[in-house]
Amino acid sequence: MRTFRLVAATSVVAMAMMTGCGSSNLTKTDANSVTVKNDGSVVSVIFDDFSAGYYNLDELKTMADDEVNAYNAKNGEGKSEVSSIELKDSNVKMIMKFASAQDYSGFNSEQLLYGTVSEIKASGITIDSNLVDKDGVPASTEDIAGITDDQHVLVTAAKGLVALPYSIKYISKGATVKSSQVADLSQTAEDEPTYIVLGK
Repeated sequence: MRTFRLVAATSVVAMAMMTGCGSSNLTKTDANSVTVKNDGSVVSVIFDDFSAGYYNLDELKTMADDEVNAYNAKNGEGKSEVSSIELKDSNVKMIMKFASAQDYSGFNSEQLLYGTVSEIKASGITIDSNLVDKDGVPASTEDIAGITDDQHVLVTAAKGLVALPYSIKYISKGATVKSSQVADLSQTAEDEPTYIVLGK
């Protein structure tokens, strides 16, 4: 959400908990994450320090609900939703749901595009050719040429963990593949989007 932008830092403990788990389990980790589901909807986890005392939990809930209501009034009912907000020690964990990547992007003012290669190209985005496979091996010209129009792609400026509905085929340099459907984007360049090409 706009008030709680995804931050780059994620804990080693959270990574250990996440590795090897399906994408549906990212909401159980104490780390910033974005999960794109099979139907194109998005679940976002914001995990941030809450020790400074700028808000109390009730104020935070009210502010979050106000932003959701304002967004839905403009874009349609059910486009965004606060699923839960809780305190965990000195941190706050907020889980939000969005009807689509477009709604996540619009609500957070942060790039998140998801669709087939042909859909992404039709939106004016050129798929980055400087990609690596899940083991970090650079994709060849032939590999890039072999990406078909019906394969799915995620283009995002988000940092933290990202879970996808299909296995990761290629990804931008700087990102790390943690499991077949989960990547860590915390070390990617701040001013450049990350491209993730999926296997289907």
